[in-house]
Amino acid sequence: HVGLLVPPFQGHLHPFAALARAFARRGDRATLITLPDGRARLPQDGFEIRTYGERLFPPGTFLATEARMGVL
Repeated sequence: HVGLLVPPFQGHLHPFAALARAFARRGDRATLITLPDGRARLPQDGFEIRTYGERLFPPGTFLATEARMGVL
């Protein structure tokens, strides 16, 4: 079982999703672990998705932070 802890940035999620799919094709069980906002950005396609930090980072928190960062 391979667990991949990934921040919810697009530039991190998609490469790690490809890596998780590659592990799954090899026959390994692969799980991507991310914040709730990361889950919404990922299609569940051949690997498991688990979230953490729901209490500290409820859905929408990270997306709002990312929007503020884009203004800087």
